Amino acid sequence: MKFDQEKFREAIIFFANNVNTLGITKLNKLLYYSDFKHVKLYGRPILGDKYVKYKQGPVPEASYSLFNANFTHQISKFLSKDIEVKNKKVGPYNQKRIIAKRESNLEVFSKSEISILQAVASKFKNSTATDLSNRAHIEKPWKETAPFEYIDYKLILDNKSVPKAYVAFREAEEILLEAALLK
Repeated sequence: MKFDQEKFREAIIFFANNVNTLGITKLNKLLYYSDFKHVKLYGRPILGDKYVKYKQGPVPEASYSLFNANFTHQISKFLSKDIEVKNKKVGPYNQKRIIAKRESNLEVFSKSEISILQAVASKFKNSTATDLSNRAHIEKPWKETAPFEYIDYKLILDNKSVPKAYVAFREAEEILLEAALLK
């Protein structure tokens, strides 16, 4: 499973245009729900990121690092031409909001991926980051993962999802493909 930076960028833009008050924590949870729902229904994630169990909820490792590199450390300009982060005073707090500078390019996604992104955006449009973190904390993938460990995608599978054997087959196939391409 290889992380797809282009899909990550377009997912940020998509969510920035389709949900209310998007910050980095809410974005992390929207990406988590999108990837895990896609695995549950289709056997593979959208972004190919690994999610780590942190106190605030699941955090996508590569996505979070890339986002921070662009807006905290100013190492890269990969995202800054397409989105900006603005400070907004909300009561006594200073919150950072992600604002899209353009519409998302949905051509980088498959039809099933677009469908999942739309469903996640619709379902969580008005949710806060705290709402989404609390929700993740009561779900099986979160509960069955130790702190600071990777959350196994297969933990989302149940009798209403694709079979675990299919997901395991897809993961093995991806590893073989990556190994072949590195030769």
